[in-house]
Amino acid sequence: MFKNGKMFFNLERGRQLLLFLFCLFLAFVIWTVHKLSDQYSHSFQYRVYANVSIKGRATDSESLTKLIVRGRASGFYILKHRFSKEGAELFLDPEASYFKVAKGEKDLFYLLVSDIKDVIIESVEDKLNVDYLSVDTLLFNYPQVGGKEVPVAVKSRATYKEQYMPTTGFRVSPSTIIISGDADLIKSIDSIYTTNINVYNADSPISGFIKLESIKGVEFSDQEVFYSLEVERYFEEIKEAKVNVINVPDTVEVTVVPNRISLILRSSMRKAEFLMDNNLSVVIDFNSLSGSKDTLVVAHPQFLPQGVINYRTDPPYIHCTVSLKNKNKEFK
Repeated sequence: MFKNGKMFFNLERGRQLLLFLFCLFLAFVIWTVHKLSDQYSHSFQYRVYANVSIKGRATDSESLTKLIVRGRASGFYILKHRFSKEGAELFLDPEASYFKVAKGEKDLFYLLVSDIKDVIIESVEDKLNVDYLSVDTLLFNYPQVGGKEVPVAVKSRATYKEQYMPTTGFRVSPSTIIISGDADLIKSIDSIYTTNINVYNADSPISGFIKLESIKGVEFSDQEVFYSLEVERYFEEIKEAKVNVINVPDTVEVTVVPNRISLILRSSMRKAEFLMDNNLSVVIDFNSLSGSKDTLVVAHPQFLPQGVINYRTDPPYIHCTVSLKNKNKEFK
């Protein structure tokens, strides 16, 4: 009996303690809200972003110097300004006539705070009451801008199912875009890359949209492009081909080793023209030998049957020896 009474007393005491702590926390919250609702005098520092149209130059810039405003605001806004990036930014659209070129500087402009005081006060009037502005000049960098047309280059990683392969490379549309930005930066850019196109075990044509890799300070006419890749099933066949040399002068003799090679053809299953015989040849152009008397060269098929996707030769190189006819003297 005494034990049960003691347990009841402890439970009741615990509830009263929890209730006391809750009331204490609630009182603290009410006191905090009340205090933060009051107005306080404070110095506010802002990063100023100015949008202006100056012919041949960038339109947006962040001030190199911070704007300091002395004023009164609620405790809530003071905390936001101190700990939030957005609370410490001002976006202005001053008239271009207010901007002056800094002496001796090509891209540096200054803006007198007194010229845009009304614009500043208007931009912060919903947040604070301005007492005074403690900075007299804001500096901005507006570099000259240029523009040009550049090709789009594809970044990709692709794998294919067994006996499947691409019949073309990746194609993009548009294949070129217009870029604009800092003139010096634009000069150094010769192409714009896509983000990675990843293809795994493809066994059919691939297509879709892909974003372009952004470059800080450069604007694109298109943010993404359409890409496509033809993928087909193939079969492989090996044919023997004779080696022929063309454009040989009458006074010259060319010896090739070997004089017959294997031609390994990969052909589309849908478009292939099946070969019934081995009547194929590869050619070497004498003019491509560049006067060499003894050299290794690559031979190319004189024609390819319909549907051939790609080919290779075995061996890949042919040994050519050039000499004068009817003389023991080698060609020089």
